[in-house]
Amino acid sequence: MDEYVEQNDLTDVLFIRPLEGDKADLLPIQIKRFGLGEESKGDTETFINSLKKYLNLPKNENGLVINLEPTGNTVDLKEVTEWLRGVSFPFREVALVASQGGKITFCQVKPVEESFRCVSYPTKEITKL
Repeated sequence: MDEYVEQNDLTDVLFIRPLEGDKADLLPIQIKRFGLGEESKGDTETFINSLKKYLNLPKNENGLVINLEPTGNTVDLKEVTEWLRGVSFPFREVALVASQGGKITFCQVKPVEESFRCVSYPTKEITKL
């Protein structure tokens, strides 16, 4: 049973931001990888299909962070953002992380007002933290 819970729990990491007094903001995060095994094709269609497996989960306050493995193919983030807008996706937030060419890029694809947002940092700056 413990193995089942560990593999199927919606929370891998819990970020805590202390507030005034005894209060804190909690952001539970589930972390996944994309671009390995059956997903090694790594294109937009395969990526969206990998997200579809989460549609049956209950709505929750978790964030979903997906590490995009370099596959040599491109995931169209605009298309992913539009798809997420059109479905009732259970995670409150969805962010993608990719490391390539000496930099790490973070992209938020849900929630977004108009389009996805990305920011990149040199890998050596991130590893100093």
